Amino acid sequence: MTLFKRDNLLAWCIVPFDAARRSPQQRAAMLQRLGIRALAYDWRDEHVSSFDEELRQLRDHGICLHAFWLAGGAPKDADAARADGSIRAALDFVERNDLQIEMWKTCGGRHLEEIADERQRLDAAVEEVTVLAELFGDMGCTYGLYNHGGWGGLPQTMVDIAERVGRAGIVYNFHHGHEHLGQMPADFNAMVPHLLCVNLNGMAAAGPKIVPLGQ
Repeated sequence: MTLFKRDNLLAWCIVPFDAARRSPQQRAAMLQRLGIRALAYDWRDEHVSSFDEELRQLRDHGICLHAFWLAGGAPKDADAARADGSIRAALDFVERNDLQIEMWKTCGGRHLEEIADERQRLDAAVEEVTVLAELFGDMGCTYGLYNHGGWGGLPQTMVDIAERVGRAGIVYNFHHGHEHLGQMPADFNAMVPHLLCVNLNGMAAAGPKIVPLGQ
């Protein structure tokens, strides 16, 4: 299937969860050796100083930086976003390298889930997402809602937000969706018009959390 050809695959979560703690050069060489030509970059504070080196090594090895994980809070406006250290680091990196990539960020959190009225909760989430989706969208980037549990990670929540924001797509990680299996494939089909990327994971409704892909 075209969907599963290597040039349609990308690596994810290979930076902070690497037991070998590879350097940017070693990581790019590994991807080149595996024939994976794109990376979604997941990082922690310790990696901020090596953002540019990571990009240089990827380019030198023929690897595309396809997406970038966006850490930080839920700013109320563009000025607040620029004042957030993690968001500022991402903005600066994108701007100085003139990147037009996908920016992935989780939606939700206790501050939203504590809003009892579902409509008000959704309104608040839409306002938060709109700030960053427009900020990065104006830079040529595409904003992706990334599921990581809770109300904000529910497929229907992400669909509702994406439909209202307009400039946001969905990145769905099955590893964070074990509790969603009972609603598949209906929930997945609802996300399809908005999907930017899907994280495949070998999984089952019961038993071990991770099983070989395909089982």
